[in-house]
Amino acid sequence: MLLGLTAAALLAGAAPPAEDMFAYRRSRGDAAVAAEIETLERGIDRHAPDAVQASRLARLALALEARSNVAYRTSMRRVERERRRLAALQRRLIEGPYETEWLNSRWLNSAASTRDERARQLFRRTFADQFHEEISLEGAEARALRYLLAVDEARSIRENAEWLKSVLAEIGWFDIRIYGEEASQAAWLLIQHADHDPAWQRSMLAVLEPKVSNGDFQGRYFAYLSDRIAMNSSSPQRFGTQGRCVGPGDWQPFTVAEPSAALDARRQAVGLEPIGEYRARFRCP
Repeated sequence: MLLGLTAAALLAGAAPPAEDMFAYRRSRGDAAVAAEIETLERGIDRHAPDAVQASRLARLALALEARSNVAYRTSMRRVERERRRLAALQRRLIEGPYETEWLNSRWLNSAASTRDERARQLFRRTFADQFHEEISLEGAEARALRYLLAVDEARSIRENAEWLKSVLAEIGWFDIRIYGEEASQAAWLLIQHADHDPAWQRSMLAVLEPKVSNGDFQGRYFAYLSDRIAMNSSSPQRFGTQGRCVGPGDWQPFTVAEPSAALDARRQAVGLEPIGEYRARFRCP
């Protein structure tokens, strides 16, 4: 049965060309295709999704919902067109030209106000990283596009990380006393999202801890990075910044390092509010 196959085993077989996927569904049956999608989804590396796997998932999702081969091909073209549009948009977000309404962004304002080319590029990359574009597709087409965009977004995160590594090899850090608080926060955001490279995240945590003491890095962002690294390695977090809704109006942090009674003292040391006030900020349905 397909449910017993691994994602690697599924990918090892000869994948039908894109135009034949509807026929593949007809030959295998809807239940088998749905099971294959489920199996492949379980095998996704969310930090570094595989392009071949994402492409197969997208085509399977479209084929499963299509009423005909023509409808399947039409949907595939729409998905590919939307992906190209978003890829072009991503390049514009970093390189320009910028839409008038984008210029209200704090990151683009910071880019315009600095004379340092590295800081300018940092702000543009952070603007792109934080930008959220609505997609124009729905249903199975939106689902297929999300599989593909996960690959594109992971690639952008890796590119940002490699760019930042090269800059930090020259300057050490975007120290607040030199570059300002906005640049320090922008660089932290790119590191915070680099979950594909936990070793680098941990090495940066060691670099940044003394900078909190001398005022060149914000303590609260050190706490967020520390807790993110802990959560990704299934370890207790120190500051309680990571958590989830467990009921209506009830946000709870994931496991906190002992002594948990000292949590508020640890939070205060890095400029965070007490955990009770922090929990109240989350609106849990």
